[in-house]
Amino acid sequence: MLFVLRFVFALGNTLCYIVNTLVNFLLPRKLPNYPPIQDALLLKSVGELVVELRQKKITAQQLVQAYIARIQAVNGSLNAVLDNRFEQALKEAEHADSLIAKANDEQLIALFRRYPLLGIPFTVKESAGVKGLSFVVGNIYRTNLKCERDNDVVQRLRSAGCIPLLVSANPEFCMSYETNSKMYGKCRNPYDLNRVSGGSSGGEGALNGAGASVFGFGSDIGGSIRLPSMFCGVFGHKPTGGLVSIKGSFPYSDDPTFAQYLASGPITRFAKDLPILMQVMAGEDAKKLKFDEPIQLKNIKIYYAYGFEGFAAFMHQPTDFDIQLAITRAVKCFQKGGLTTEQARNLIYITFLSL
Repeated sequence: MLFVLRFVFALGNTLCYIVNTLVNFLLPRKLPNYPPIQDALLLKSVGELVVELRQKKITAQQLVQAYIARIQAVNGSLNAVLDNRFEQALKEAEHADSLIAKANDEQLIALFRRYPLLGIPFTVKESAGVKGLSFVVGNIYRTNLKCERDNDVVQRLRSAGCIPLLVSANPEFCMSYETNSKMYGKCRNPYDLNRVSGGSSGGEGALNGAGASVFGFGSDIGGSIRLPSMFCGVFGHKPTGGLVSIKGSFPYSDDPTFAQYLASGPITRFAKDLPILMQVMAGEDAKKLKFDEPIQLKNIKIYYAYGFEGFAAFMHQPTDFDIQLAITRAVKCFQKGGLTTEQARNLIYITFLSL
């Protein structure tokens, strides 16, 4: 029986390889028709933007307006936005600017200690929940349903000074690796409109990949943050289960074991923003992150792979050169930091024989 399962699995992968080759031939890459990023504000990380806001070099209104303009420019191609609160966001940005403008140097320190992300806009996966915005989650029986309260993490981000702009696309009940639903259609990849953005946080992957969000807030059980991030070329993090609250999200359960599976986390173009965002998202549990504790690098071993080899390589899509190059650069960075690295071999064993 085990041999039969392995054979069927291998046969299925071979068929997938053939189909993928045909699809790539019949559906060549379709570049998006929206303009490249021209506003320098859209190229700055959360950390950089907070410094410039605190130094009064930019205003929250300028920042929010820049991202609204970018969202409007790209969404016709991506189909990533389900509902927005742009007018309210601009009013909240005006209030943030008022607080900053009135503060002297000493008061600014206290202000940004209380609101560490004051004036920073962000986007949210629809299923996470933003008060007053769509909470349909792709299901026709929930048509026109609006969220009655902010998700716990949205509350924390707002308490830190962040400004939610919109809720983004997810598949029906978040149960797909492709963000596509009968209600809203397909959310497209920002690098190739013939390809998908991943799922289930596909709207966040697409918006961040297109430079239309400072950062996004998504959820993940089996890859729903990680896969869209990979598909769209950005950084996503699924925290340890239970570290970040999931209250207010869909789906939700009071069963304590459920929180070990569903996790809330950030999606961003800037890896250096991940710890900043996690500190806020984790709330009182941020102390568990232990970002300030020294790490014994010599005790860490990193395994890496460029893809399958030998016969297994025939049954899988080859790894793009750009990805191989990125892996090589990461490995060299780890090596310079004193970590032990080793290329993983015999991936065929991990994939098939482990069945």
